[in-house]
Amino acid sequence: MGTRSVIARYNIDGEWEGRYVHWDGYPASMMPALEEIIARDGFATASRILIDEHFGWSSVNPDMTPKEQTEGHIVPLPGYGLYYTDSDNDPFIMKWAEVKECGAEYFYIITPDEITCYDSYGVAPEYTQPIEQQCIGHAYDSYCGRCGLALDDEVAI
Repeated sequence: MGTRSVIARYNIDGEWEGRYVHWDGYPASMMPALEEIIARDGFATASRILIDEHFGWSSVNPDMTPKEQTEGHIVPLPGYGLYYTDSDNDPFIMKWAEVKECGAEYFYIITPDEITCYDSYGVAPEYTQPIEQQCIGHAYDSYCGRCGLALDDEVAI
């Protein structure tokens, strides 16, 4: 059985909008995958590809190659994962009830600087603490204005 998740970002109105991911949504897999994709391609490109251009994902995998085997409605996108072709024009997931409805166990909000993971069994993100956070490009527990990394200690991952 898959570990379902939702990847979301904030829109211009400050509300979040996201897409469903069927497999490997647990933080130990999804956090490094999202961090690698965003660090490599930048937030704007990663967000556009993960959320705007593809309406659902079988899995997110930055190591995906075009030679991976797929079923008819699942297509590999090198560097991103396997996306669904039979869910065109599906609306964004925009409400906490929709996250729970699709069976997502984890909910990720991506920004240009960090990824935040929430347990979908709890209350909506605005009412709870995240279960895990990852800054783009360096460890979260060092020291900067957001996460604690001293500027002179910054090391790219």
